[in-house]
Amino acid sequence: MKKTTIYLFGDSLINYGDWQQLLPDCTTFSSGIPGERAEALLSRLYRTKTKEPPDIILIMTGTNNLLLYQDTRFPEIIKNIVLTLKEQYPATRFLLNSLFPFAIPGIEKVIVAINDRLKTIAVQTGSDYLDTFSPFKSATTVPFGPDDVHLNEAGYQLWARCIRQHINHRTRY
Repeated sequence: MKKTTIYLFGDSLINYGDWQQLLPDCTTFSSGIPGERAEALLSRLYRTKTKEPPDIILIMTGTNNLLLYQDTRFPEIIKNIVLTLKEQYPATRFLLNSLFPFAIPGIEKVIVAINDRLKTIAVQTGSDYLDTFSPFKSATTVPFGPDDVHLNEAGYQLWARCIRQHINHRTRY
């Protein structure tokens, strides 16, 4: 049986994960750049074309837009990212990852609004939406490192579990 191939696009949250270890039943390709904003990801997509299309492309970006620049307009850029990649990979499933509930005072309502926008974009683009906000919010172990943004090992394990559950749920149809 062929392993599910997943491309993961994003920033340091993607980059710092050992995805092949976290998702051993999948073949993973990580394209995360620390400090990258959504518009930089969009501008580098022309270099992403591969011979074999992935089964799934997961997009997790916008954290730097929000936390470093207080930019809340980046979901529209994510929509453009999806539409651009869909031209290259029309048969690929797209998975828009929610933002995490970062433990930063006063930001939760903004993140909830952004995640609502990402859900709408997922519907508009025929993509799936991966809610990681809820499981991270209710986690019994702290999923974040000392900066309250980057994930610790428990956080990456939880994220991988969310991805696996989504893949397993979707492949049953």
